[in-house]
Amino acid sequence: MDDIIRIGFISSINAEDGSAKITYQDRDKMVTEDFPFLAFGGEYYIPKVNDMVLVLHLSNDISSGVILGKYWNDENRPEAKEWYKRISENIALKKKENTLVIEVPEILFSGEAGSITLSQIIGMEQRIRKLEAQH
Repeated sequence: MDDIIRIGFISSINAEDGSAKITYQDRDKMVTEDFPFLAFGGEYYIPKVNDMVLVLHLSNDISSGVILGKYWNDENRPEAKEWYKRISENIALKKKENTLVIEVPEILFSGEAGSITLSQIIGMEQRIRKLEAQH
């Protein structure tokens, strides 16, 4: 039962199944079978290969388990003091004072009436300012 909660490293990822293999450095770099990621609220964040994760084992050996996820450590420091959610490598949400900041390459608004990107909206706003400046 000493091995029920362990620290390991992501060895390989199966994103379609929401699982990964874990390597334990203290076990001669032994690699586990695929373990599922714990999904809080129906979502999960897939760590990258070699990321350090916390694993909960479901028996008295290391043949089955659940990847609880990454945790704050020297290599994985919090990026914001108030609230921060990393969705993928280049997408994040954070609270800055009283504003929700969305860090993303592009935003697409889509509905029954059609769709438009944030870049298109900003482009329209810039054209309107130019037209207003001419009058």
